[in-house]
Amino acid sequence: MNAGLPPAQLPASEEVQVGPLAEAFKSYTSSYKFLLLRTILQEFKRAPNQQEFAIDGGTLCRAMLAHSWFPSRHYRLDLGQEDRTADIFKLLDREGFLNDGATRLTALKMRGILDLHAARLERMPRVRRLAQYPLFVLIRRWFPELNGIKEARNQVAEHSVRLFDERRPLYRLELPAERIVLHPQWCDYLHQNLTIVEGWLDSKWLRFLESRNPNVPTLSSKLWDRPGPRPAMFRQREFWNAFFGSEQLDCIYSGESVDTPYALDHFLPWSWVGHNQLWNLIPVAKSLNSDKGDRLPPAKLIGKLADAHHQALTIAREIKPVGWKKTLDEYRLGLRANDEVLQDKEKLRNAYAGTIGPMLKLAQRQGFSDWKRKA
Repeated sequence: MNAGLPPAQLPASEEVQVGPLAEAFKSYTSSYKFLLLRTILQEFKRAPNQQEFAIDGGTLCRAMLAHSWFPSRHYRLDLGQEDRTADIFKLLDREGFLNDGATRLTALKMRGILDLHAARLERMPRVRRLAQYPLFVLIRRWFPELNGIKEARNQVAEHSVRLFDERRPLYRLELPAERIVLHPQWCDYLHQNLTIVEGWLDSKWLRFLESRNPNVPTLSSKLWDRPGPRPAMFRQREFWNAFFGSEQLDCIYSGESVDTPYALDHFLPWSWVGHNQLWNLIPVAKSLNSDKGDRLPPAKLIGKLADAHHQALTIAREIKPVGWKKTLDEYRLGLRANDEVLQDKEKLRNAYAGTIGPMLKLAQRQGFSDWKRKA
């Protein structure tokens, strides 16, 4: 395997059958199997030395929901036709579990909130049922004699207990508590191969997300959790600082002159594009930037955004600020525009409309809300 690339397959073993686990991820209609295995791996990582590694049903449901937090709520990704995690988070909103700052939480902090309210969540059928279906789907391939039997959940659970030592499935499923106990041989396997198995699962998860969200940018950075701190925008500020040294800019949102110190706003929200490329950044008042957040601006402002960048690029050609070559490359690649387009105001407008217009519509369909500026 090449360094840095996800594993194409699970490591072989003489103690357990890895084939059934791999088979379970060859087809999918929703996120639940991925969330379940992610939960098992993360719970194992937190307490790898238990004599009997067991996870109760409530913990499974809360952890699965926490792992879906960023993909579902923050990035608004489509997690499959059967997925209901977005609906559950709306329910938690209505019930007062979450507040306005919740989107800034990490998956770990979201897990803490859910654990704090474990008793209330147990009384919510939508949450309680989250793990029911994937729990038996994930292990039924160790019992091929049950293929073709509809509603085989109870049979799969019974087989997983009765044939636990013989077949060595990943876990046995204990009903009605929805409790799982990992097979000791699988615990040994994970001790030896946990990092590889995580990488394998991430590659499958990314492929699933790509199949459901084919036009969403930077999916590889939106897998499970909030990414690390955003890169500092020193070069981007140098570009606009050089502009403000000789020119004035009218705010594309308010129409008022932009004063320093200013904020660099991501016209398409950072949580959507996942980058700090200059063609999507525009100086605005800090209060406007805070008010807009990760909401979507009106499409009618795309022309004003293009005009502001044409104005800035015209000045930059004379000044050639720090990172000028990289800046030009970002515009060329991001807008699919050559230098002739970048120098022509009307052609640049068309390039912006052709790039940002469809992305705005797609972000709306993904669930990003429109921004209505405060008066």
